Amino acid sequence: SFSTSAALYPAFSTSITDYVVRCQNTAVQVTIAVPKGTEAEVNGNGNYTSSVTGLAVPLATDKSFSVTTIDLTGSAPSQTYFVRCLPPDYPNFTSSVPGTPQASYYMVMATPPTLFGSGPAVQYPTLFDANGVPVWWRQITDKAADATLLQNGDFAEVSLNNHNAEEYQLSGALTRIIAPNDGGGVDLHELQLLPDGNYLLNSIVARTGVDLTFMGGPSNATVQDPIVKEVTPAGNVVWSFNAMDHIPVTEAPSDWWSTDLTAPNPTLGYDVYHFNSAAEQGNQVLISYRQLDAVFVIN
Repeated sequence: SFSTSAALYPAFSTSITDYVVRCQNTAVQVTIAVPKGTEAEVNGNGNYTSSVTGLAVPLATDKSFSVTTIDLTGSAPSQTYFVRCLPPDYPNFTSSVPGTPQASYYMVMATPPTLFGSGPAVQYPTLFDANGVPVWWRQITDKAADATLLQNGDFAEVSLNNHNAEEYQLSGALTRIIAPNDGGGVDLHELQLLPDGNYLLNSIVARTGVDLTFMGGPSNATVQDPIVKEVTPAGNVVWSFNAMDHIPVTEAPSDWWSTDLTAPNPTLGYDVYHFNSAAEQGNQVLISYRQLDAVFVIN
């Protein structure tokens, strides 16, 4: 086992290989318990065959070091543990594993409380492993949402400023900007890379002249109309489903009416449908609308 002067997250366990610390861009002191018949290495060096206390290991933001234990009897495989240094402005977080994870990694957008206020907009799209440990992150200064790991190994995020989607390699290199060429931008709720190389996403457009008197609203309202689209990498729309053309606003359940009429967007209007997610399988698309209390299977 080993410990560091900067607190390891999570607590050390022989079954967990990845850890983070907040190192403040200074060396950390590492203490390693080396049982008899075992050798330990730090960053591949050292060959320690007895316990080490207070070993100074240089560490800086976004950098890492490794501790490897080797069974000299050959009866057990060697094991390497990795410790990465979080940026000083990385948001505070906790994680727990109450059950059996169904995936190896989870992509989230680590967002400070100031994102929607007047403070800085620094965010960190982050890959957490199944132990709840950040193993990859990237700093962004654009207000963004929906950090998504794509099936080609890239990740994508949706800008809340220009409503485009941006696809990056994990190295940070920009792969492409995804922007439907028919307008509407990319809604923050969904972005998927499909097996044919196209993208599944949602746009929000304003529809005017909508009668909402049945729910106590105006007779000539502007309503947010979600449009699910499949677009090519160049932004050409090859398929779309327009909610208002197929699902009348009168489908809105009465339980949502007060929410539907609260604080309409100044540009896009009342949020009667509130698209949440879409998934494509074969020639069908499953679409979820929060404020309709319903999901729809679309051919």
